Amino acid sequence: MVDMGIKQYGVYWVRLSPAVGNEMSKTRPCVVVSPDDLNRYVNTVINIPLTTKSSHRQYRVLGLVSSRPGKISTDRI
Repeated sequence: MVDMGIKQYGVYWVRLSPAVGNEMSKTRPCVVVSPDDLNRYVNTVINIPLTTKSSHRQYRVLGLVSSRPGKISTDRI
């Protein structure tokens, strides 16, 4: 296994395409939520995509996306 240096709570640009159903698509920033121990030994990580699209959903957490106001889409874990 190769340690790719992916860290928990780090923000990385991820290509989410192709999307299936209502999944988010395109290349967008994502917050890695899987623990570092897991990230070192597997080829996939658990992440949450970020969006700048306006939404009044209670489960979206305010944050910055490339220095712009955005939301962490916790409904997309």
